[in-house]
Formats: sequence, structure tokens, C-alpha cells
Amino acid sequence: MFLGLSIAVASLAVLVFALKGHGAWLRSTIFLTFLIIGVLSTIEFGLNLITGEGVNDAVFYHLKTGLGGGDKSQYAVPAFGALVCLAVLVWVVIKAQRKISGAPTRSYIWNLTTLALAVAAIALHPVILSSAAYTLRFYSAEQFQTGFHSPPTNLALAEGTEPNLRG
Repeated sequence: MFLGLSIAVASLAVLVFALKGHGAWLRSTIFLTFLIIGVLSTIEFGLNLITGEGVNDAVFYHLKTGLGGGDKSQYAVPAFGALVCLAVLVWVVIKAQRKISGAPTRSYIWNLTTLALAVAAIALHPVILSSAAYTLRFYSAEQFQTGFHSPPTNLALAEGTEPNLRG
């Protein structure tokens, strides 16, 4: 779902640029966005082939510890297919970049809109979302840092009650 949304937002960025945008840097930025989405999509499909879930905790575990002991030969053909698809995407992006010229006059609001859509397209990609969720979970867990969780000590008991520590 998010992959389709990411591609739709990137396509909207191209449409806004084609109608109202101006500047070579902006044209390069939105087409670089398509290339980044292509690379991220290739990573997503490859990891989905390996894990069945895309980016998950096992992916980050193996990035930290290495891929020793795994059979990587069964993924050679899909990896080659992914490289061919990326090469075709680069060729299509270069051809499209030559054809789209943008508006003849400069409009900062439309340029910022196009840039915001390009950034949003990358931010909505499933690989970015999964990686961000994992990173937030990793750094927000106190247990991960110390090895155990210590309960808060500033809890006040209601008057007339005892702590529930009987064994």
C-alpha cells in the first residue's frame, strides 16, 4: 500500500514540475527521487523474497552479525533481474528527464511544492518506514540498553494500602 502511495506521490511531483515547476536542479531532484524509490523498491522486494515480510528485525540482526551460514545462491537470479530492472529504470528516467522541461517562469511556491512531494515520496516508502520504526523501537527501549528493566521508584501508594510484595 505504501509503495503505491510513494510512487503516486512521486508521479504527482513530476506532474507538478511539468506544469508549474522551473529549474534544472528541481528536475534532477525529482528524477533522483524516482531512482531512490527504484533502489528502495528493489531492496524491499529482495528482502521480501528472503524473509517473507520485507524489512524486519531479522534483517537488522543479520546486518549486525553477518550473513555467514546462509545459502545465497538461490537469490542470484532474482538479484540479476533486479539489476536489469534498475538499469531499465535509469534509462527511462534519463529519457523522461530530457523530455520534461517545466514551466517557463519561476514560481517558488510550486518549486517548494514539488520538492516537498519528492521528499514525501521517499519518506512514505515501506523500507524507510520499517527502518524508522525499528530504529525508534531500538533506541526507545531501556531494556535493550541495560539488559533488564528497573521499575519507576517515584510511585506513590494510596493512603492505607501496602506494597504488593508478599511472596
